[in-house]
Amino acid sequence: MLAQGIVGILNVIINVNYIIVLLGVPFLAVSLIMAATRRKTTNLSTTGYTHDIFTKIER
Repeated sequence: MLAQGIVGILNVIINVNYIIVLLGVPFLAVSLIMAATRRKTTNLSTTGYTHDIFTKIER
């Protein structure tokens, strides 16, 4: 009886983890896509920012 209970608890944990993974994968994909698009847009501003720093150092 105890062994069955342990197996049942393990099954619940595995199922919960499976659901979390299923929910987490699309979320991770979306966040990665968002980060990639944000990097493309901010790439211009960051290069401009570093350029400003270099011009300030030269002055």
